[in-house]
Amino acid sequence: RSDFSVGALSNSLLRVSYKGPNSFPTKTYNGGIMSKILIMMSGGVDSSVAAGLLLEQGHDVTGVTLRLADSPPDSGRVGGCCSLADVEDARCVARFLGIPHYSLNDKEVFQRTVLANFAEEYQSGRTPNPCYRCNQWIKFDHVMKWAEGLDFDAVATGHYARIEEE
Repeated sequence: RSDFSVGALSNSLLRVSYKGPNSFPTKTYNGGIMSKILIMMSGGVDSSVAAGLLLEQGHDVTGVTLRLADSPPDSGRVGGCCSLADVEDARCVARFLGIPHYSLNDKEVFQRTVLANFAEEYQSGRTPNPCYRCNQWIKFDHVMKWAEGLDFDAVATGHYARIEEE
């Protein structure tokens, strides 16, 4: 199907979600097809490359980075995601690419959903994976709803995924 043009950049690079079969792509750009795409930028290489590839294809790309917790720059924290340093890295890449970039403060949603679930599961003797729940409830639910409310045609990430047609 032609609405899988973004995913065709690489079978292992982009995760693209659609609002509906008739909504993607939506605009004409220099005689070609263009879509309004929100790229979730972690500040890492994968999402940065995905943003660049989408832009190269001629799409209207906007970057967003999630703020899920307070992590001061001098905290010594290594790894993880969504720190102040990650936001700044993503902002620098967006500036280099010439695309708008926003920081979405989801600290309250993260606390209410992911961290509360982690504490509840841990107290019940289970060892939950908070990254899995964050992907499910925040990255691929909350952000999707937010993007739909702003009339984005798709949400892309640097997550590795296989795109399958049903």
